[in-house]
Amino acid sequence: MTPLYRVIFCGLIIFSVLSSALNLIQRNQLNQIIETETKEETAIKAEAKIIARKVDKNGLKHVTAEAVGIIIPRTKAKAAVSIGILDTTAMAIGILKKQVENLTVVNTTLKADKLKAIEERDESNRRFFSYRDKNINARYTPPADPSDSTDKGVFDFQYDNDLTITQYWKRQRVLGLPIGTKNSYIDIYSNDPRATIKGVKRLTVKQDQPYLGLRVQGVATYDFQRDVVLPGAGMQFDAGRLSVQGSYAYDFNRDYWVPSVSGRYDLVRF
Repeated sequence: MTPLYRVIFCGLIIFSVLSSALNLIQRNQLNQIIETETKEETAIKAEAKIIARKVDKNGLKHVTAEAVGIIIPRTKAKAAVSIGILDTTAMAIGILKKQVENLTVVNTTLKADKLKAIEERDESNRRFFSYRDKNINARYTPPADPSDSTDKGVFDFQYDNDLTITQYWKRQRVLGLPIGTKNSYIDIYSNDPRATIKGVKRLTVKQDQPYLGLRVQGVATYDFQRDVVLPGAGMQFDAGRLSVQGSYAYDFNRDYWVPSVSGRYDLVRF
């Protein structure tokens, strides 16, 4: 049998094994999807758990929330559309929903009372009232003609705010000592002490490896009994946890090609 025919023969064996395995896997997955689809889609919520709130020495309000949030398979990402997160974000950025990997939405409220107005004059000597601090630049201009009942004046408003989001890890404390498992958190605060963070929505779409894959490989096999290396080429088909590999290695000592076919299934992945 020529090397070309041997390659074709190995390919047919691999295709047959792969087809049988795929049919079995797809049948099992279809049953699992039918049983769990409704539960998974209705259970998806993007609200991140608020762990703690505190005010630092500068009077800024910090919120600590779980960093991981909800992690959903890409096939289930459409269920999050019910809360509008993926749709709104994708349209705002100009991308497709399937391109979103993770997102964080921070809901804040700014409240300020009794801001003291200052009366000023513009370049036309027209009176206006203003308020300024490091975050706010507000201005109210009364109507030019007080007798015009349809003109109530105009507001001009500028607000500058920094929202800082820091992700960090921290160990759980066991008997008062930081020797437990690592947990990931996010700390969120605004540079305006009047801002209050009401809630955090955090969503991560799991980045799965392609279910089906094809690899063309250079291979080398070491024969311990004969103390020789057999170089060659191979092809590998991947279907989830299942891999089927066919290879052709050349034995220089005996001057012939050694075909082989092997199958693997990942029982545990780390």
